[in-house]
Amino acid sequence: MRKIFIIVGLLLVGAYGCTNSASSRLSLTELHWLCGEWKGTGGGGMWFEVWEKEQDGNLSGFAYALKGPDTIFTEIMSIRQEGEVIVFRADVAHNDAPVPFELIEVTSKGAVFQNLEHDFPNRIIYAHTRGDMLLARIEGVREGKPDTVRFFMSRVFKFSVGTNIPATLHNPPKVEKTH
Repeated sequence: MRKIFIIVGLLLVGAYGCTNSASSRLSLTELHWLCGEWKGTGGGGMWFEVWEKEQDGNLSGFAYALKGPDTIFTEIMSIRQEGEVIVFRADVAHNDAPVPFELIEVTSKGAVFQNLEHDFPNRIIYAHTRGDMLLARIEGVREGKPDTVRFFMSRVFKFSVGTNIPATLHNPPKVEKTH
């Protein structure tokens, strides 16, 4: 009988340990592959995302779209450790404040962020696909119907003049929010 209690106790400790290790697997370091500049086309224009790793390991990002000489969209983004959770914040002009999305899944090849309270999107998904490609996908419900928008981008490599050494990333256009 004592052996049964010991075995049950060990199983409970093991199950508790697995629960804690599952939440600790949500790590910012697995998102550092996002760092750099990404570029793609869509909607009649060029789309860009630029991500930088801050000293504390958090990520800051900026997205913008150009149609000809005009900037038609901007977004300030961040991915930060906030207590026990990792949060993606999207700051766009049509929202009163940055919108948080909690990280619910992460691997070295992608991440899923979710906010079921937000109108659209409810989920933001980043996937590091074949080669050095990025698929950013937003999902949710619009006008009562499921909707998905995909952004396919490739990493931008820049080289210094006269060398084969990648140069530092250029600074994207500066945009100040007006709300």
